[in-house]
Amino acid sequence: RNIRSKPNPKFYLFPDMNFKEILPAIQVMTPEETLLSYCYFVEADDKFEPETPAAWKANLYVPAENSEKIETVLDAYWQETKAKLKELNPNKRANDYKFNPLPWRWVDSDDGSKQANDIKSLGLDKAFFLKVKRPAFKQDKQGNKRPNTPPVMFDTSCQRNSSNKLIPLNDADKQKYIKIGPGSTAQVGIWARPYSNVSTGVSLTIAAVNIKNFIPFQNEVDWGFTVDAPQQGSGTPTASDFDF
Repeated sequence: RNIRSKPNPKFYLFPDMNFKEILPAIQVMTPEETLLSYCYFVEADDKFEPETPAAWKANLYVPAENSEKIETVLDAYWQETKAKLKELNPNKRANDYKFNPLPWRWVDSDDGSKQANDIKSLGLDKAFFLKVKRPAFKQDKQGNKRPNTPPVMFDTSCQRNSSNKLIPLNDADKQKYIKIGPGSTAQVGIWARPYSNVSTGVSLTIAAVNIKNFIPFQNEVDWGFTVDAPQQGSGTPTASDFDF
């Protein structure tokens, strides 16, 4: 489902416009065939703090045959965002904005990018790429830094409650997903939100992850040892609007 959220007053256009929101965020769901790479779902990646703020993150690759719906939704949302900016700022021209690269694009296996190497290792010639993250910390209304809630996680073992909603994994059950290997797939719930302050674009925030096919991460080296990826800790699941 793709559902409009309630307006979020934290996302504004410019400070001299009475803090108007550009557009409400939308809820986007990737298909179940989404391939995972460079995943930090259980604990945030904080290797480069404070230069790069800690965040839960992942690179998502949607095979071409499964990508039409999510590509259409995101591209339409970006067009709607630009139209709204023009409406809110009739005297501004397109080159008055500093547009950031969108966190989604098509990747070809021969385009020379890092993502091209990823899809080649996944056996794909072409894929729809999404870069998603969720900040590990946020600011409250007083400007204080507070821990953010981690993405809610599910898998095929999850039971449903009396309302037929999936019950999220607890901290102990999430531990197996500290190391997610290439070829693993998941359906990922994302919030897309536009922003325009110093720069302009759309952010993709991880909200929920439903693991469909799990392959543990292993890095085989020539002499036969297996080198594990660095371990991360756990987070506490919270309620989610995403209905898998």
